[in-house]
Amino acid sequence: MLNQSHHTPTIDLAELDAAMHQAPGARAPLIVWMMDHHDDLIALFARRRVNWTRFCSYIADHGFLNGKGEPLKPEAVRQCWKRARAVIARQRALPPLPRTSQSVEQGAATGRPSMNTAPVSGTTPSPAAPAKFKPVSLKPLQPVSLPTPEEEAERAALRQRLFGSSE
Repeated sequence: MLNQSHHTPTIDLAELDAAMHQAPGARAPLIVWMMDHHDDLIALFARRRVNWTRFCSYIADHGFLNGKGEPLKPEAVRQCWKRARAVIARQRALPPLPRTSQSVEQGAATGRPSMNTAPVSGTTPSPAAPAKFKPVSLKPLQPVSLPTPEEEAERAALRQRLFGSSE
């Protein structure tokens, strides 16, 4: 067993990001870029209707290509934008993570936030999400009804026919 009281691991977030980006299931580079530039793109798209064909041509000239090295299709890019907006909406609906004074000091010293999430007294909360984004609400769990004796007998008979056992 490791004695963790003497050593706190250091994690380079840039290396972690690169490692996660290479993993299966990582977000497409275009979605990450769209998330990073979300507010600027919203402002740009608010001025005029998006011509997705020209958008695709422009981003292809700047290195965003599909897995075959071909320009992305307009519908695929539009779906990337839709996913990026959904991720940002979910992130903005979440309450901010609390930080410790140690993580605040570490973040100031290293230029990046700590992975520590314990609360700090006197910290100011992040601004609330814009009114146009509705927070996600979960439906309450429905109680599970137990099977009736007749249903149990029917299940046992089916198990017997299928598996040769009622267990």
